[in-house]
Amino acid sequence: MTPRSRFAHVPALEDTGRFLGAGGMWAQLLELERIEIAAAKANGLSNEELALAHMRAGQLLEERLAEPDGARRHYESAMSIAPAYRPARDRLERLLHQAGDRPALQAFYSAELDAAKTPARRAFLLSVLAQLHAAEEDVGPPIKFLQALQLERPDSIGTVQLLARLLAKAGRDVELLAVTDREIKLTRSPARIAKLLHRAGELALATGDRERATGYFRRALEAVDDHQPALESLGRVLRDASDWAGLVELLRKELLYANDRGRQASI
Repeated sequence: MTPRSRFAHVPALEDTGRFLGAGGMWAQLLELERIEIAAAKANGLSNEELALAHMRAGQLLEERLAEPDGARRHYESAMSIAPAYRPARDRLERLLHQAGDRPALQAFYSAELDAAKTPARRAFLLSVLAQLHAAEEDVGPPIKFLQALQLERPDSIGTVQLLARLLAKAGRDVELLAVTDREIKLTRSPARIAKLLHRAGELALATGDRERATGYFRRALEAVDDHQPALESLGRVLRDASDWAGLVELLRKELLYANDRGRQASI
Protein backbone atom coordinates (compact mmCIF):
# COMPACT_ATOMS: atom_id res chain seq x y z
CA MET A 1 0.00 0.00 0.00
CA THR A 2 1.36 3.43 -0.92
CA PRO A 3 1.91 6.14 1.72
CA ARG A 4 -1.07 8.03 0.32
CA SER A 5 -3.23 4.94 0.61
CA ARG A 6 -2.34 4.54 4.28
CA PHE A 7 -3.44 8.08 5.00
CA ALA A 8 -6.51 7.75 2.77
CA HIS A 9 -7.93 4.73 4.60
CA VAL A 10 -9.18 4.76 8.16
CA PRO A 11 -7.22 2.00 9.99
CA ALA A 12 -10.31 0.88 11.88
CA LEU A 13 -12.12 0.30 8.58
CA GLU A 14 -9.23 -1.76 7.27
CA ASP A 15 -9.12 -3.93 10.39
CA THR A 16 -12.88 -4.40 10.33
CA GLY A 17 -12.76 -5.32 6.64
CA ARG A 18 -10.20 -8.04 7.28
CA PHE A 19 -12.28 -9.40 10.16
CA LEU A 20 -15.49 -9.48 8.10
CA GLY A 21 -13.77 -11.07 5.11
CA ALA A 22 -12.20 -13.78 7.26
CA GLY A 23 -15.61 -14.56 8.75
CA GLY A 24 -17.42 -14.66 5.40
CA MET A 25 -19.71 -11.81 6.42
CA TRP A 26 -20.06 -10.50 2.88
CA ALA A 27 -23.11 -8.25 3.30
CA GLN A 28 -21.44 -6.46 6.21
CA LEU A 29 -18.19 -6.17 4.24
CA LEU A 30 -20.13 -4.67 1.33
CA GLU A 31 -21.65 -2.08 3.69
CA LEU A 32 -18.16 -1.24 4.87
CA GLU A 33 -17.01 -0.71 1.28
CA ARG A 34 -19.98 1.60 0.73
CA ILE A 35 -19.01 3.60 3.81
CA GLU A 36 -15.50 3.95 2.39
CA ILE A 37 -16.93 5.11 -0.98
CA ALA A 38 -19.21 7.65 0.72
CA ALA A 39 -16.30 9.01 2.75
CA ALA A 40 -13.86 9.04 -0.16
CA LYS A 41 -13.67 12.81 -0.50
CA ALA A 42 -13.27 13.40 3.22
CA ASN A 43 -10.55 10.75 3.43
CA GLY A 44 -8.68 12.16 0.43
CA LEU A 45 -8.94 9.10 -1.84
CA SER A 46 -7.64 9.57 -5.36
CA ASN A 47 -9.80 8.68 -8.35
CA GLU A 48 -7.86 5.44 -8.76
CA GLU A 49 -8.41 4.51 -5.11
CA LEU A 50 -12.10 5.32 -5.32
CA ALA A 51 -12.39 3.25 -8.51
CA LEU A 52 -10.73 0.37 -6.69
CA ALA A 53 -13.26 0.68 -3.85
CA HIS A 54 -16.11 0.46 -6.38
CA MET A 55 -14.35 -2.51 -7.91
CA ARG A 56 -14.20 -4.32 -4.55
CA ALA A 57 -17.88 -3.58 -3.92
CA GLY A 58 -18.76 -4.89 -7.37
CA GLN A 59 -16.77 -8.08 -6.81
CA LEU A 60 -18.58 -8.73 -3.55
CA LEU A 61 -21.96 -8.27 -5.22
CA GLU A 62 -20.99 -10.42 -8.21
CA GLU A 63 -19.05 -13.23 -6.54
CA ARG A 64 -20.40 -13.45 -3.00
CA LEU A 65 -23.91 -12.01 -3.02
CA ALA A 66 -25.14 -13.01 -6.50
CA GLU A 67 -26.33 -9.51 -7.35
CA PRO A 68 -25.03 -8.83 -10.88
CA ASP A 69 -27.10 -5.68 -11.37
CA GLY A 70 -25.59 -4.08 -8.29
CA ALA A 71 -22.13 -5.22 -9.37
CA ARG A 72 -22.70 -3.68 -12.78
CA ARG A 73 -23.50 -0.29 -11.25
CA HIS A 74 -20.29 -0.31 -9.22
CA TYR A 75 -18.18 -1.34 -12.23
CA GLU A 76 -19.76 1.44 -14.28
CA SER A 77 -19.00 3.91 -11.47
CA ALA A 78 -15.38 2.76 -11.40
CA MET A 79 -15.14 3.26 -15.18
CA SER A 80 -16.61 6.77 -15.03
CA ILE A 81 -14.27 7.78 -12.17
CA ALA A 82 -11.09 6.29 -13.71
CA PRO A 83 -11.67 5.61 -17.44
CA ALA A 84 -8.25 4.00 -17.84
CA TYR A 85 -8.88 1.44 -15.08
CA ARG A 86 -9.03 -1.74 -17.14
CA PRO A 87 -10.16 -4.33 -14.52
CA ALA A 88 -13.55 -2.66 -14.10
CA ARG A 89 -14.08 -2.66 -17.87
CA ASP A 90 -13.16 -6.34 -18.10
CA ARG A 91 -15.55 -7.22 -15.26
CA LEU A 92 -18.40 -5.26 -16.82
CA GLU A 93 -17.77 -6.83 -20.23
CA ARG A 94 -18.04 -10.30 -18.70
CA LEU A 95 -21.25 -9.43 -16.84
CA LEU A 96 -22.89 -8.08 -19.99
CA HIS A 97 -22.02 -11.25 -21.91
CA GLN A 98 -23.38 -13.43 -19.11
CA ALA A 99 -26.61 -11.42 -19.10
CA GLY A 100 -26.87 -11.52 -22.92
CA ASP A 101 -27.60 -7.79 -22.89
CA ARG A 102 -27.05 -7.04 -26.57
CA PRO A 103 -27.89 -3.29 -26.49
CA ALA A 104 -25.58 -2.76 -23.51
CA LEU A 105 -22.81 -4.73 -25.22
CA GLN A 106 -23.25 -2.64 -28.36
CA ALA A 107 -22.92 0.55 -26.31
CA PHE A 108 -19.94 -0.87 -24.38
CA TYR A 109 -17.99 -1.86 -27.50
CA SER A 110 -18.87 1.39 -29.28
CA ALA A 111 -17.26 3.28 -26.38
CA GLU A 112 -14.28 0.92 -26.55
CA LEU A 113 -13.98 1.60 -30.28
CA ASP A 114 -13.93 5.36 -29.69
CA ALA A 115 -11.06 4.88 -27.25
CA ALA A 116 -9.10 2.33 -29.31
CA LYS A 117 -5.51 3.34 -29.99
CA THR A 118 -4.18 0.62 -32.32
CA PRO A 119 -5.33 -0.76 -35.70
CA ALA A 120 -5.48 -4.28 -34.25
CA ARG A 121 -7.75 -3.16 -31.42
CA ARG A 122 -9.96 -1.21 -33.82
CA ALA A 123 -10.26 -4.20 -36.14
CA PHE A 124 -11.22 -6.50 -33.26
CA LEU A 125 -13.88 -4.11 -31.98
CA LEU A 126 -15.33 -3.46 -35.45
CA SER A 127 -15.63 -7.21 -35.95
CA VAL A 128 -17.37 -7.67 -32.58
CA LEU A 129 -19.78 -4.80 -33.25
CA ALA A 130 -20.61 -6.14 -36.72
CA GLN A 131 -21.46 -9.54 -35.22
CA LEU A 132 -23.54 -8.00 -32.43
CA HIS A 133 -25.60 -6.02 -34.94
CA ALA A 134 -25.76 -8.66 -37.70
CA ALA A 135 -28.69 -10.57 -36.18
CA GLU A 136 -30.92 -7.50 -36.13
CA GLU A 137 -33.46 -6.52 -38.76
CA ASP A 138 -31.69 -3.26 -39.59
CA VAL A 139 -28.57 -4.25 -41.52
CA GLY A 140 -27.32 -0.66 -41.83
CA PRO A 141 -25.17 -0.65 -38.66
CA PRO A 142 -23.35 -3.96 -39.30
CA ILE A 143 -22.71 -2.93 -42.90
CA LYS A 144 -21.15 0.31 -41.64
CA PHE A 145 -18.90 -1.57 -39.21
CA LEU A 146 -17.85 -4.13 -41.82
CA GLN A 147 -17.03 -1.44 -44.37
CA ALA A 148 -14.82 0.21 -41.75
CA LEU A 149 -13.28 -3.17 -40.95
CA GLN A 150 -12.42 -3.63 -44.62
CA LEU A 151 -10.23 -0.55 -44.41
CA GLU A 152 -8.38 -2.09 -41.46
CA ARG A 153 -8.19 -5.61 -42.93
CA PRO A 154 -8.63 -5.43 -46.71
CA ASP A 155 -7.63 -9.08 -47.23
CA SER A 156 -10.07 -10.65 -44.76
CA ILE A 157 -12.23 -13.01 -46.81
CA GLY A 158 -14.58 -13.59 -43.86
CA THR A 159 -15.30 -9.86 -43.60
CA VAL A 160 -15.98 -9.64 -47.34
CA GLN A 161 -18.35 -12.62 -47.29
CA LEU A 162 -20.36 -11.38 -44.31
CA LEU A 163 -20.58 -7.92 -45.85
CA ALA A 164 -21.79 -9.47 -49.12
CA ARG A 165 -24.58 -11.36 -47.32
CA LEU A 166 -25.79 -8.24 -45.55
CA LEU A 167 -25.67 -6.11 -48.70
CA ALA A 168 -27.67 -8.80 -50.52
CA LYS A 169 -30.23 -8.76 -47.70
CA ALA A 170 -30.47 -4.98 -48.01
CA GLY A 171 -30.81 -5.12 -51.81
CA ARG A 172 -27.84 -2.77 -52.27
CA ASP A 173 -26.73 -4.23 -55.61
CA VAL A 174 -24.17 -1.60 -56.63
CA GLU A 175 -22.23 -1.97 -53.37
CA LEU A 176 -22.66 -5.75 -53.46
CA LEU A 177 -21.11 -5.87 -56.92
CA ALA A 178 -18.04 -3.98 -55.68
CA VAL A 179 -17.70 -6.35 -52.71
CA THR A 180 -18.14 -9.37 -54.99
CA ASP A 181 -15.31 -8.04 -57.17
CA ARG A 182 -13.18 -7.86 -54.03
CA GLU A 183 -14.05 -11.44 -53.08
CA ILE A 184 -13.15 -12.65 -56.58
CA LYS A 185 -9.66 -11.18 -56.18
CA LEU A 186 -9.22 -12.92 -52.82
CA THR A 187 -10.48 -16.33 -54.02
CA ARG A 188 -8.23 -19.11 -55.33
CA SER A 189 -10.64 -21.93 -56.20
CA PRO A 190 -11.63 -21.86 -59.92
CA ALA A 191 -15.07 -23.28 -59.11
CA ARG A 192 -15.69 -20.58 -56.49
CA ILE A 193 -14.35 -17.90 -58.82
CA ALA A 194 -16.75 -19.02 -61.55
CA LYS A 195 -19.67 -18.92 -59.11
CA LEU A 196 -18.73 -15.42 -57.96
CA LEU A 197 -18.25 -14.17 -61.52
CA HIS A 198 -21.67 -15.50 -62.44
CA ARG A 199 -23.15 -13.74 -59.41
CA ALA A 200 -21.37 -10.53 -60.41
CA GLY A 201 -22.80 -10.84 -63.91
CA GLU A 202 -26.34 -11.16 -62.58
CA LEU A 203 -25.75 -8.12 -60.35
CA ALA A 204 -24.44 -6.14 -63.31
CA LEU A 205 -27.60 -7.06 -65.23
CA ALA A 206 -29.70 -5.92 -62.27
CA THR A 207 -27.98 -2.53 -62.40
CA GLY A 208 -28.58 -2.28 -66.17
CA ASP A 209 -24.97 -2.82 -67.31
CA ARG A 210 -25.40 -5.52 -69.97
CA GLU A 211 -21.90 -5.13 -71.39
CA ARG A 212 -20.28 -5.58 -68.00
CA ALA A 213 -22.49 -8.57 -67.28
CA THR A 214 -21.40 -10.21 -70.52
CA GLY A 215 -17.77 -9.75 -69.49
CA TYR A 216 -18.41 -11.42 -66.13
CA PHE A 217 -20.16 -14.40 -67.71
CA ARG A 218 -17.32 -14.87 -70.20
CA ARG A 219 -14.76 -14.72 -67.38
CA ALA A 220 -16.75 -17.33 -65.47
CA LEU A 221 -16.44 -19.65 -68.47
CA GLU A 222 -12.72 -18.97 -68.61
CA ALA A 223 -12.45 -20.08 -64.99
CA VAL A 224 -14.65 -23.18 -65.50
CA ASP A 225 -15.41 -23.74 -69.18
CA ASP A 226 -18.55 -25.84 -68.60
CA HIS A 227 -20.07 -23.69 -65.82
CA GLN A 228 -23.74 -24.24 -66.62
CA PRO A 229 -25.24 -21.13 -64.93
CA ALA A 230 -22.78 -18.89 -66.79
CA LEU A 231 -23.54 -20.64 -70.09
CA GLU A 232 -27.26 -20.10 -69.57
CA SER A 233 -26.95 -16.48 -68.47
CA LEU A 234 -24.60 -15.58 -71.30
CA GLY A 235 -26.94 -17.26 -73.77
CA ARG A 236 -29.84 -15.19 -72.45
CA VAL A 237 -27.87 -11.96 -72.80
CA LEU A 238 -26.77 -12.79 -76.33
CA ARG A 239 -30.38 -13.60 -77.36
CA ASP A 240 -31.64 -10.34 -75.88
CA ALA A 241 -28.92 -8.46 -77.78
CA SER A 242 -29.67 -10.37 -81.04
CA ASP A 243 -26.00 -11.37 -81.17
CA TRP A 244 -26.64 -14.44 -83.29
CA ALA A 245 -23.02 -15.08 -84.19
CA GLY A 246 -22.02 -15.00 -80.53
CA LEU A 247 -24.97 -17.20 -79.62
CA VAL A 248 -24.05 -19.82 -82.25
CA GLU A 249 -20.50 -19.90 -80.92
CA LEU A 250 -21.80 -20.31 -77.38
CA LEU A 251 -24.21 -23.09 -78.36
CA ARG A 252 -21.38 -24.98 -80.02
CA LYS A 253 -19.43 -24.73 -76.80
CA GLU A 254 -22.43 -25.83 -74.78
CA LEU A 255 -22.97 -28.77 -77.15
CA LEU A 256 -19.38 -29.81 -76.55
CA TYR A 257 -20.07 -30.20 -72.83
CA ALA A 258 -23.58 -31.63 -73.06
CA ASN A 259 -23.33 -35.14 -71.52
CA ASP A 260 -26.62 -36.67 -72.64
CA ARG A 261 -28.47 -36.98 -75.93
CA GLY A 262 -31.58 -35.19 -74.71
CA ARG A 263 -29.53 -32.12 -73.83
CA GLN A 264 -27.64 -32.31 -77.12
CA ALA A 265 -30.94 -32.48 -79.05
CA SER A 266 -32.40 -29.47 -77.20
CA ILE A 267 -29.31 -27.38 -78.01
